[in-house]
Amino acid sequence: MPGLQPPKLVLGTNSAVLWADIPALGHDYQLNIPAGIPQNQCLGLAAGPDNRVIATPTGAPDKADANGAYFGTWLFGKLVMQRATHLGDIDLGRWRCAVVASCAGNPSVCYAAVSASGVATASLRRAFAAAGVVTAPLSVQRLAQTSGFHRPISLAALIRRVDPPQGNDLLYAVLASQDGGATWAPVGPNRQVAGSIRLSRDPGVAQGDWNLSISVSPVDPKLMALGWRIGPWIGRDTPTAFTWRNTATIMQRPAPRALISIPIRME
Repeated sequence: MPGLQPPKLVLGTNSAVLWADIPALGHDYQLNIPAGIPQNQCLGLAAGPDNRVIATPTGAPDKADANGAYFGTWLFGKLVMQRATHLGDIDLGRWRCAVVASCAGNPSVCYAAVSASGVATASLRRAFAAAGVVTAPLSVQRLAQTSGFHRPISLAALIRRVDPPQGNDLLYAVLASQDGGATWAPVGPNRQVAGSIRLSRDPGVAQGDWNLSISVSPVDPKLMALGWRIGPWIGRDTPTAFTWRNTATIMQRPAPRALISIPIRME
């Protein structure tokens, strides 16, 4: 963070987000843990507007109320973080690892990609939405009929059938923020997780979350790139949809050349 005095360094590590004043030459760094953010592994850091710090710590299925993106500001020279607001149908119990990037030309615009935890949360509201049951009254009997679920009805089994969990390490959602990381929602005008990852092919797993990668054009805040195990994809925000284009190309092996042996007579 070179815009601060003294300049700051912010790190995402295997155990926590850390920050430090950049010391004078020959002096040691004093690393500090910011207040207000879980002390978990953090793969995603980005710079927001006005020296804001955006972080996406790794989530835990049993701590959904703490999962998600965080943003931090500097108070009396110290980094103080707070949890962002999450809109749309994001199930924070499924939040695992995430990476984040901001637009250099307009740092208020940020994107994040999140991998799935591989667990399900028994959300009846999500089950109704997944089954397309949107008109009142919302009855479990109607949900079962729509889903072809026969009696006896187990509510937990019904929800799992309609809204099954995604496997661990898969791409769960792509999110966007227009206010420097304070508010997030799945990309696209409908703010739906499923609609945010309608790629042209399966991106594969993240291989232990080593392959998550995201970037934003420095000049066009509506243009971003996503890399998973397979990719990359170029995403573009349009008024009617968030569109994806697969830019992966298959390298063609050149045709083998015939080898010709020419005998040479040595005099």
